Formats: sequence, C-alpha cells, structure tokens
Amino acid sequence: MKNVWKEKREETLGRKSKQHKAYASTDTLKKIRYSKDQIRHSKANKEVRRSTRKDRRNLVNDLARQAEEAAGNADSKELYSITRALAGAQTILDRPVRANSGEVLTDQEEKRKR
Repeated sequence: MKNVWKEKREETLGRKSKQHKAYASTDTLKKIRYSKDQIRHSKANKEVRRSTRKDRRNLVNDLARQAEEAAGNADSKELYSITRALAGAQTILDRPVRANSGEVLTDQEEKRKR
C-alpha cells in the first residue's frame, strides 16, 4: 500500500529535486554523486569537503574583489549589498506597513502610496 501511494505521488507531483548551494561547482557536485555511489566513501567524503571549502573560499574571494571594485568606483549601494552578502545578513523583503489610521496595509499599491 505504501509503495502505491509513493508511486502515485511521484506520478502526480514529480520527484523532489534538491537545491544546491550557489557556490557548489559542477566538479563538487560530481564528487558528491561519486561518494554516494561508493560503499567505502571516507576518502571521497574528504575530497567533497575539501572541494566545497575551496568553492566557498573562491566565492568569498570573488565577492571581496567585487567589493574592492565597488569601493574604488564609489558605488556605495553595490558595496553595501556585497557586505551584507558576506556577513550573511538576512533581509526582510515584505515588512508590514501601517496607514495613518493604524490599520495594516496589504495591497502593494496602497503601500507605495503611503
């Protein structure tokens, strides 16, 4: 019975795809798949961790280079966004906006007018 449900779910919804980190290169993803296929994968796991650290380091170095260029061009908006990305700061995209009467505005047009 459980298999029937699983098959129907996959048939209607499709298989769930995994989201990978933005900094993971294709070589790292290949190493991950290779390590999952092996029975003894401790050495492969070490390679995956090493490759992931390298990819993350490359991403941070690239962002730092972009920040230096933005600072040299006096582009404070770009510099601020890169700094927040490096710090890992989360942004709240949709904050509640209140009207002068105190009620919360939900419509985007009303928020812009406010």
